Amino acid sequence: MEQLKILIVEEDESKRLMFAMYLADQKLEQDAHFIRAEQLNQELLQSEIFDLLIIDLNNLEFGMSELIVKVRDYIETPLIITEQVVNLESYKDADLNNVHFVEDILDLENIHKFIKKLLRSYINIRYLTEIAEIAMPEPSLFIDRLAVTFYELAPQKINQIEELLFLGNLDAVSKTAHALRSTCYNVGAHSLGEVLKDLEETSRKGVVVNSEKFWPLKLRHEFLKAKNELQEIVAQKRYLKS
Repeated sequence: MEQLKILIVEEDESKRLMFAMYLADQKLEQDAHFIRAEQLNQELLQSEIFDLLIIDLNNLEFGMSELIVKVRDYIETPLIITEQVVNLESYKDADLNNVHFVEDILDLENIHKFIKKLLRSYINIRYLTEIAEIAMPEPSLFIDRLAVTFYELAPQKINQIEELLFLGNLDAVSKTAHALRSTCYNVGAHSLGEVLKDLEETSRKGVVVNSEKFWPLKLRHEFLKAKNELQEIVAQKRYLKS
């Protein structure tokens, strides 16, 4: 199973230990970070990209719906809330898109199902296979060239996007995101391409929120995931049909 970066808000030490044991079985332990509710703040959430955020409300003495509202203002990370009795009215002001409720953090069966959904591929290897067939008789050389272009160009364009967001030039952001999308799709990095599509569309509409920090961080996160997977695919030539 691929490793995910998970941030877990848990007050109960025994539950921390049991959940850590579960993550260790899934080979996720080195990417799991346990904190207390008082440590959850905007600076932490925007300092790096987490693949999943889990907040256990069962062991807190006060309502946390206001915190959940703030969390969704800061990040769009998939969120699991563990709460035995869910009162959706208390979350009426929160963005519940990609938010999932389970009764307890030790409801491992449901949490495991959700984590499996997150273990997606960042490279569409079927697309690479189709490109390799077209590039005969030297598919490896062609794929290598596409990959090198992706490795070199994507970081440059992401840096440009960061600078343009800082300057507030959303029209240029939209055009740069569109240009980088083509490079991503050439190597099957469709996941990164979809993030760029979202940025392109929101920039064109002039409604980019939390732009200076969130988007560059998100793009770099997706690029590194795609780069690591693509390097492995290229090294093993897994795009070639046996």
